[in-house]
Amino acid sequence: MTDKRTFWEAEEIKLEQRRQEAIWPGGQKAVDTLAKRGKRPVRELIKDLTDPGTEFFELSTIAGFGMNYPDVEDVHCAGIVTGIGKIHGNWTMIMASDSRVKAGSYFPITLKKHMRAQAIAEQNGLNCVYIADSGGVFLPMQADVFPDDQHFGSIFYNMARMSAKGLRQVTISTGGNTAGGAYIVFMACESIMIDQQSFSFLGGPPLVRMATGEEISAEDLGGAKVHTQVSGGADHLCKDQTDAVKRARQLLSLTKPQTIHLHRYEPKEPDPSSDALYDVLPVSPYIGIDGRKVLKALADESEFIEHKKDFSPGRGSNILVGKIRIKGLPIGVVASNASGIIFHECAKKVAEWVVRCSYEKIPLLFIQSSPGYMIGSESEHAGIGKYGADMVRAVSCAQVPRIQLVDHEGQNRRHERKERGRGPSQH
Repeated sequence: MTDKRTFWEAEEIKLEQRRQEAIWPGGQKAVDTLAKRGKRPVRELIKDLTDPGTEFFELSTIAGFGMNYPDVEDVHCAGIVTGIGKIHGNWTMIMASDSRVKAGSYFPITLKKHMRAQAIAEQNGLNCVYIADSGGVFLPMQADVFPDDQHFGSIFYNMARMSAKGLRQVTISTGGNTAGGAYIVFMACESIMIDQQSFSFLGGPPLVRMATGEEISAEDLGGAKVHTQVSGGADHLCKDQTDAVKRARQLLSLTKPQTIHLHRYEPKEPDPSSDALYDVLPVSPYIGIDGRKVLKALADESEFIEHKKDFSPGRGSNILVGKIRIKGLPIGVVASNASGIIFHECAKKVAEWVVRCSYEKIPLLFIQSSPGYMIGSESEHAGIGKYGADMVRAVSCAQVPRIQLVDHEGQNRRHERKERGRGPSQH
């Protein structure tokens, strides 16, 4: 076993420990509290919602640590579970409030994670399922959460736009949804509420009593029967969470099957296996990667068809471009190599390659281990600013899925900052 492998396997253990901390807020006590209310942890609901035997690709699991909000240092998993799973064979974005984290309240990091998931869904044409159990914004931070662009109201704007594009927005209400949280129920194409468990209202009983003097229970004000039988604010009444999940699957059962718009070759394993990645990644962040070895560890049959391999050795070779196959799909790659410093020769090569991949409609994978663009008079006079801008322009305008793998954190602005990672299916 190499020292590199030992190091990365130890890091993997640390990452898994952090992940367990993120997905287990409140421990068993919190799970027991949910059970007393007839509820289950949201990841169990997601497992039932997705097709049996398929994987749920969870996003941003360890987001929310070290936020240092007022009286709240950590927001485990940002208070919301997001990810992509298959429902009746179609990739679907799932966003689920975790009521174990401050009753599902929305913090700035919660909003960022929620809207990041919505952006991925809209870019990739994915239907959305929301599992809603939220008290709305975290009131001590409402000025940072509610009124501005990319704040709470943008969630509903996104729902409306995706619905108009034909992307289904289905909400399962599994608890109380107050104020802004109620709109996740009301903005859906179809919403599901659970008898004696779901509540949705713009103002709860205490606020109603203070504002109007009316005494009313949560059930009578905005319970499941009120909204499915009286107001029409919701569409489906279910007896429990299991019934609600089954109904959501039924609602999406007649969705048109998704298709992949590029040829898929027979998938092959890398040679050696992709586990060899741990043997080639450097331990120190100050050591550049061997881009060709990294690509061979990822690519089907370890085949890398390199473009402009002999262009400007020592400068243009700091970034590698070309094609590989991953799980049978052809992928255009832009990979840091050696020091990773981006000279103007690199910038020219990358801009040209990204445009070509966009023309050919193949996805792009960026493997980044770069300190940034070269500076100094020689570089400035050679046009690094202009050619670097061409990189930014090419990546920003590329009409293909783009995925970024960051190996080491760089220091300067670079084209990958423009990336918006996409899900496993583009159509």
